[in-house]
Amino acid sequence: MKKIRAIGIDDSPFKKGDNHCFIIGVIYRPEIVEGVLSTKIKIDGNDATDKIIEMIKRSRFSDEIKVIFLNSITFGGLNIVDINKISKSLNAPVVCITRKKPTLKLKKLVEKLKKETMNAPPFFEVNKVYVQYTGDSIKKIKEYINLFTNIGNVPEPLRLAHIIASGVFTGQSRGRI
Repeated sequence: MKKIRAIGIDDSPFKKGDNHCFIIGVIYRPEIVEGVLSTKIKIDGNDATDKIIEMIKRSRFSDEIKVIFLNSITFGGLNIVDINKISKSLNAPVVCITRKKPTLKLKKLVEKLKKETMNAPPFFEVNKVYVQYTGDSIKKIKEYINLFTNIGNVPEPLRLAHIIASGVFTGQSRGRI
């Protein structure tokens, strides 16, 4: 697979009482960071999907991103992302990745979403991380994950988005995705 562009997106930390948090996106080709994007979303709101689409569409990389990595299906608390809408709007597969096994609460939320308009896909384990995806085959999704993973089991653009988001908004990066 030739060197394609991906974006990894994670939210910034926030404190109880905050109304908004930032979403950080890192544009990446294997071994090269090409850009950083940001936008704000409401904590526990319902604007994450549209804000992610707008953030990517307004960037100079919008037509060149071939895969979108998200840190989970929720941002800013329970601001739930419609990955099908993102995939269709941006014509790219969307891959949600979490290190921790999804909790029963999150699984129930996903089941609820499947019955509603978002039709959230089930979780799969790939390379010791938990994945939800849309927009391509599981075989292709595994190829994208492997292409963009340098350290550990998380794709590099997602790892970098996490480091930048936590470092900028808390003064130093901490924790793993």
